[in-house]
Amino acid sequence: MEMIFTGRTAVITGGANGIGRCVLEGFIERGAKVSAIDIDRDSLTSLGRVHGADHIFFHGDAGRREDLEDFAGKVKEKFGKVDFLINNASISRRGIISN
Repeated sequence: MEMIFTGRTAVITGGANGIGRCVLEGFIERGAKVSAIDIDRDSLTSLGRVHGADHIFFHGDAGRREDLEDFAGKVKEKFGKVDFLINNASISRRGIISN
């Protein structure tokens, strides 16, 4: 059974690349409107070109209160509600995990 999310809104932190981007694109494919915050401006711009103005692709740092407040305001203004919150943003340091 495939889930349909038409009329639903998803917020994804760290949504421009990797797992976050896969989750974001899955929500869009199933009809949801998405809002993503990420520090990767180029990837966000690319997502905006591909998926259009129905969604929010916000350049900001999910670790900065000011950025989150600005992002949340835009989400509330455009969609009025959030049905799904995916907290995916993280700091990645390359190397062996045991180090």
